[in-house]
Amino acid sequence: MELTIMKNKSFLLVCASLFFLPHLIGQQYATFSTDSAFALRWYSEEKGGYDPQINEQVWIIRGKELRYGSKALKVEIIPGKTDTILFKAYRRPHFDTIICFINEAKHFQFQFNPCCGAFNVKEEGQRGFFRASIIYRLKGESSKSYLGTLGETGILLKSGEANTLKPFCRSAMSPNVYPISFREIEICRSTNCEEGTCLQGEAEPELNFSYTTISSKLNCLFMPLSAEALVVTYDPISGKIELKTH
Repeated sequence: MELTIMKNKSFLLVCASLFFLPHLIGQQYATFSTDSAFALRWYSEEKGGYDPQINEQVWIIRGKELRYGSKALKVEIIPGKTDTILFKAYRRPHFDTIICFINEAKHFQFQFNPCCGAFNVKEEGQRGFFRASIIYRLKGESSKSYLGTLGETGILLKSGEANTLKPFCRSAMSPNVYPISFREIEICRSTNCEEGTCLQGEAEPELNFSYTTISSKLNCLFMPLSAEALVVTYDPISGKIELKTH
C-alpha cells in the first residue's frame, strides 16, 4: 500500500510539473533600447560623443537606467500592471513621469525627436510610431460638464457612453508621448477664457473651444506601446479615476 501511495505521489508531482512548465516557459519579457542608428546623425567624433540634447536623455524603467549607447533593458511583462517610466530631457532638472502599459513581448525603441528635444517610441523594425487613443467613460449620470483631452484635442463626455478620443489637430512633429487630462469644466461663452482646445466633433473638430477648469481629476503623460486604447473611467460619486487598456 505504501509503495502504491509513493507511485501516486510521484505521478502527481510529474503532472504538476507538466502543468506549471508551460507557464514558466511562457514567462515573457519586453525589451527597451535607443535607436542609435538614428542618433548617429548627431554624433561628433571631434566632440567625442552625441550632441548634449541626446547624451543627457535618460529613462528609468522599473528602477533600471537607459541611455543612448547603453545596453537594452529587459522588462518582465505583468498583465494589467500600470507602469510608470521616468524620463529626463536635456537641461531639465527633474524627471517627468510617463504612464504606460507593458503588455506585449516586443522590442521597443526610443528615437530622438529633433523638433522638441524629446523622443518618440516605436517597435523595432517598424517605421511608424505608436498612435494613442483614449476611451473616456463616465459612470452614472451627472449634470456637470467633463472634458477629456489627448494632446491638443479634447472631447466632452456623455454619461453612459464610450467617448473615444483620437489625436486630431496635432503637429506631425509632436512626439508620441501625449499629455492627457480629465477635468470638470464650465463652457465659456465669452472671449475672455484663457483655456482652450481643439474639440472633437461628430463631423469636423471645433478648433477654438473655450472653457474654464472647475477641478482637475487627471493630468499626466501617456506613452502608447500598442494599438490598444487607454480606458479612463471616472466615478463622480466616489471621485475615483481608473486607467486600464481596452
